[in-house]
Amino acid sequence: LKMYENLLTGPLPQTWDAPLLTYVDLANNFWAGSIPESMWNLPSIETLILHDSNLTGTLPEETVGSQWKRLWLHSNRFSGTIP
Repeated sequence: LKMYENLLTGPLPQTWDAPLLTYVDLANNFWAGSIPESMWNLPSIETLILHDSNLTGTLPEETVGSQWKRLWLHSNRFSGTIP
């Protein structure tokens, strides 16, 4: 799923029911809020790219069933610690 640099606004969708999704790039948009846990815990996710997206909040404490290869979150406004 590639939807970077599209001037998308608002919160990221809260429900991500896509068990085979491995690649998500929604960077360089104008999102509001935090990363939904259902996105963070997609069972097949390998790449999550959300840099330069105005995201806030904390990162989820745990990752369930993922096989991370790339995680790009720079240039957001996260708080707290890195799990």
